[in-house]
Amino acid sequence: MFRTLRDRRRWREATTAADLGELTAQWLQGRLHFHPTVGSAGPDEETTNTPDLLAALLLANRAGFVTHFSQPGFLGTGADGARWAQLAAVSGFVTDPDVLNRLRTAATEWGLLIREYRLTYLGPLPEPIAVTERNWQVHTQVGGALPGSEVRWMWRGPGRRATGPRAVRAMELAWQITLTEPAPDPTGPLWQALTEALGEATACERCTCTPYEPCREDGCWLTTHGSQTLCRSCAYGTPA
Repeated sequence: MFRTLRDRRRWREATTAADLGELTAQWLQGRLHFHPTVGSAGPDEETTNTPDLLAALLLANRAGFVTHFSQPGFLGTGADGARWAQLAAVSGFVTDPDVLNRLRTAATEWGLLIREYRLTYLGPLPEPIAVTERNWQVHTQVGGALPGSEVRWMWRGPGRRATGPRAVRAMELAWQITLTEPAPDPTGPLWQALTEALGEATACERCTCTPYEPCREDGCWLTTHGSQTLCRSCAYGTPA
């Protein structure tokens, strides 16, 4: 109980997209026992049992792509005896234009489907992508435009005060990005594409730490500080 209360407090104290990315990464690692979107539940086994997916999500969240949905590719018979066809997919929020451009470039270079939306966008709304079918019937769609009310509900969580208001506002104004593979393939390129797209942006220019080799035991994230890309310790003098 005490640990859950402590974890909730950390979400309430979040003020930036980088804060939410780091907290999401720690939740994926099992180091936090609360996430605003799911309460006290942990990540599902589909995520934790797929090493390349999990590694890509940890990297993405610490590099500026705050994820809220992901699934591996699958084609075959499920536990219920039905035929399931599932595209590898990931959705989340981006506030950094450089990260956004990296994801756009990755989609082009790797032949991925991409959907993007922002509340300030005035063009046509993106068409959702059917990422899961059960017996040839659409089961799950992602990539559609989330209204501000839904984004606020998502991050405020149970009790509607789970996340700091400044961080919620950052998510509300962020780009909503979805990347999927074009076909259901358990060995497809999405996670490699995500890792290569964001990996170059994940070294602190001062201490050279990365999300894979952080300079702090509780993890570290990168931020643009002046003209440099620095980790939180180097940017703000946070003690290790």
